Amino acid sequence: MFKNLEQMTPEEQSAYFRALLKEVRNIALLAMVILTFYSSCYRPHRIPSGSMIPTLMVGDYILVNNFAYGLRFPFSGKYLSGPKKVERGDVIVFDYPPKPNFRYIKRVVALPGESVRIENNIVFINDEPIEQSILDELIDKEYIEPRYLEANLQQFEIQTGEASHLLQLARPAIRDQHFSEITLGDDEYFVMGDNRDFSSDSRDWGPIKFSDIRGKALWVWFSFVGPLSDEGDMRVKWNRIGTRIE
Repeated sequence: MFKNLEQMTPEEQSAYFRALLKEVRNIALLAMVILTFYSSCYRPHRIPSGSMIPTLMVGDYILVNNFAYGLRFPFSGKYLSGPKKVERGDVIVFDYPPKPNFRYIKRVVALPGESVRIENNIVFINDEPIEQSILDELIDKEYIEPRYLEANLQQFEIQTGEASHLLQLARPAIRDQHFSEITLGDDEYFVMGDNRDFSSDSRDWGPIKFSDIRGKALWVWFSFVGPLSDEGDMRVKWNRIGTRIE
């Protein structure tokens, strides 16, 4: 609460302004520390679309490690340390190439210098297929939006690098099941969504560069499902909170 300056002596006014200036300085310093942490370290993101189902669901709130590949200078793309190696299978947040102000999240499928192609929805890296085995039933089906379920989804377990994860495909396929072979440059990464038929990714706008990458997704810290039914079902997805993103 501000004091009535008219009732103060000149000495009291001077002391008051010194104390006020000190508080403003402390608040500014705290804000700078928070913004620096927010920019350089960990940052929360909300998943707005279903391109990464079943790994990430619409309404998931995730924590992203902004220094997973090196410590960045705050508010810039320059690195203070690193950069560290991006691994195949990493789920990353990056600048969307056509519109760099937008953030996208996808999985790294192919690394710099590798050749990649897709035949009948099978990804080939340097002419070696990435094997996938079909699951008997859908995981977390109750949290998948009806518009995806109507596509007669099938889920598969797949090993992408060190990461064992799930992907899903529509049957029959909604998009082209083939992608002509390309060879990635020394600073290029091929990324795809785990919900393959409903993902805009490197198949559409090409590889991304290391400078586009903003961090690595770690885990789901909160998850909320919106109205998925005519009854307006809205609830917290408790079983997804704390889920590690792999």
